[in-house]
Amino acid sequence: MDYSVLTWVNNTFGNSKVFAVLARVFSFIGGKWGMILLVVLLLSFKKTRKVGFYVMVTGVMTFFINDFIIKFIIKRDRPFVEHVELENMCKLAGYEFPSGYSMASGHSATSMAVAVAIMFFSKKWGGFAIGMSVFIGLSRLMLCVHYPTDVLVGWILGIIFGIAFHFLTNIGLKITMKIWGKNNEKNNSNSDSK
Repeated sequence: MDYSVLTWVNNTFGNSKVFAVLARVFSFIGGKWGMILLVVLLLSFKKTRKVGFYVMVTGVMTFFINDFIIKFIIKRDRPFVEHVELENMCKLAGYEFPSGYSMASGHSATSMAVAVAIMFFSKKWGGFAIGMSVFIGLSRLMLCVHYPTDVLVGWILGIIFGIAFHFLTNIGLKITMKIWGKNNEKNNSNSDSK
């Protein structure tokens, strides 16, 4: 399955510089700098500040779990298909040809988790973000950075993390508001007694 998909990519696109650049752009969007840029933009406007906060929490936590826990625990080195044309495509896109792979694609996981976080606030933009996540995952596949199974696992983890962190953030905010409320009541009662 993996070999046949990668062979199709090579036969279809070959050493296309344009394709390599496009894949690189999508890959950047799904990477940490793309996510940081998205969070900054969302936090810059009052209307999107709440969404930005949820996206920030979801993105950071997903990135952390995927890169420092999942990759550490279930990292598996496996030889990549020895294909000169695919290696050339990686070089055209500015990537080093990797020698081993983690089980899940961080770009797929983080972009899908962020898309799910956006979906809770806007179905239209959430749908667009999910579409972008699909393109981002495919760009990792096309650039030969991950196998199809890795990208698929990344998307599944992204959906799980996106839903989980949304509800965990809600619970955390409610607890924080209760604590602040109690502290304000104490401060008000102390000032009244004086």
